[in-house]
Amino acid sequence: MKRVISTLVFAAALLGLGAMAFAAMPGLGGDTAVADNVDVVADAGASTAATNNATSAYNAIGVPLDNGIYDAAQLLTDIGNNSGITPTAITKYEPGVGFVSYDPNDFFGVSYPITVGMGVFILVEGVSTDTYAFVGEVPPAGSISFDLAYNAPDVCTYNLITLPLDQGDITNTTEWTTALGGSSVVGNITQYVPGSGFISYDPNDFFATPFDVSIGYPYFVCVKSAITWPSS
Repeated sequence: MKRVISTLVFAAALLGLGAMAFAAMPGLGGDTAVADNVDVVADAGASTAATNNATSAYNAIGVPLDNGIYDAAQLLTDIGNNSGITPTAITKYEPGVGFVSYDPNDFFGVSYPITVGMGVFILVEGVSTDTYAFVGEVPPAGSISFDLAYNAPDVCTYNLITLPLDQGDITNTTEWTTALGGSSVVGNITQYVPGSGFISYDPNDFFATPFDVSIGYPYFVCVKSAITWPSS
């Protein structure tokens, strides 16, 4: 049975990191899923200021489904071949290292593995409202977990992950903080909001305002200790 999970609309005029939205679906585990259309806010002026080039911008996406693509170079090729989008680079975030990019036009570029549940940034050239749809198997419930790294003496260490598809009961950053182990573990949870920029929730800040989270979205989770989540 095919089920609608989500899609990404790439907009090259989008500032920084766009997002991919998901509809929470019951009974996840092994079914084939296909993406549906979701709009993305564009901000050409802010993009120009950020990139000095109004015809390119990054989009942040999650990899929600097992579509048989396990390599960054392969994902870029698949996006280019199956949409009107022109992706030129793909970037991941490694705790303690920072952003690591693969550019197929760089002779010294080195691709890297893609795993279900990770978040990546896609650099898109040109202005496009075309879509790239993930079509693949929904991971079995409980199969996706993350080894969240902590590197002393950081106050907290950032890890870029998605909220797994089987965690639909978590709807906001307060609930997610609790699920991760509470404010003694979580330094902040950060999301990019198109047209607004990064927003963070710090559970240790009395005046912090929680925000809603959704399965399949990419988030930075900054942790104060190394944990595996969700734990089995």
